[in-house]
Amino acid sequence: MAGAALRTSLRTNMRSIYQGWVIAATLNLLAEEGGYLVYPEHKYISFERSGKQKLGWIPPNVVMYVEGKGFLSLFIEAPRPIGWEDTQDLKRAWRFYTALRPDMLVYGGKVLNIVRLGQDPPIERPHMIIECKELEDWYVRVRDMRGPFAKPLTAEEWRSKWIQGLWDGLADILGVKRAEAVETVKEKKTLRLKEPQILTLYRKFYNPDVMVLVSRARVPENIVEELKENKIEVVDNIGYNRENLKELIEILLKIAKHTPGKISMEIDWETYAQFEKLRRMFRTSRERLLRKMIKLALKHKEELL
Repeated sequence: MAGAALRTSLRTNMRSIYQGWVIAATLNLLAEEGGYLVYPEHKYISFERSGKQKLGWIPPNVVMYVEGKGFLSLFIEAPRPIGWEDTQDLKRAWRFYTALRPDMLVYGGKVLNIVRLGQDPPIERPHMIIECKELEDWYVRVRDMRGPFAKPLTAEEWRSKWIQGLWDGLADILGVKRAEAVETVKEKKTLRLKEPQILTLYRKFYNPDVMVLVSRARVPENIVEELKENKIEVVDNIGYNRENLKELIEILLKIAKHTPGKISMEIDWETYAQFEKLRRMFRTSRERLLRKMIKLALKHKEELL
């Protein structure tokens, strides 16, 4: 028993380590593409989500701006339980979301909260989902998913379109109709799904524009084809070589989006006075002058160093 617990603990830790490496390597590669950290403002990135949604909202772990592309907002292992000031029905319904929690939700644009209370579904639809797999045989493993599905739903909960969509997705995976899926879950003590089925359930439930599986090891061709049939892209045989993540970076850059807004920059009064003197001399706007100065500095960077 102790040996089994130890092996499970090691697998869990290795999975977390690999997921953390994929995220760190991805951010590093985005930085090389001209990206920089926008959020959190203190510039310390947390790969955990514990306690981040106590105020009833779900903030990102990271927001990056990539030059010429736009913003990318990354939410690691979201959604999680949040603080509530809403109905008991919504509290109960939220258990589905906390049970179906992908490794990473990605949004194009600067997104600082994905909770959408009063909407159906109650979170913003992600533009991209990223799942990381560290084990070589991850695709043969099964997971017990019955927990959140086992409790009976109220009539009000059944009226929710996203709950109906969830059960439709589960029924499709099981190869039955929705009513039969409900009965199947009621009758069985467990609902065991293989990992590829769970990935497909994520895809059907969250309906992202893109979903990508990142695998440390090579994935068998038949599994790749199965996932592609369900609109899940596979980036495999990555190992711990960040250069192998370039395909993932290309996909991320395609979903990056610009978000309206500006930032403030602090400079001393004398520098500001000189800047204003230049602006009046050239009779131009501050933003246009600053852009021209940056362009000139980049052109003559060797002389400035």
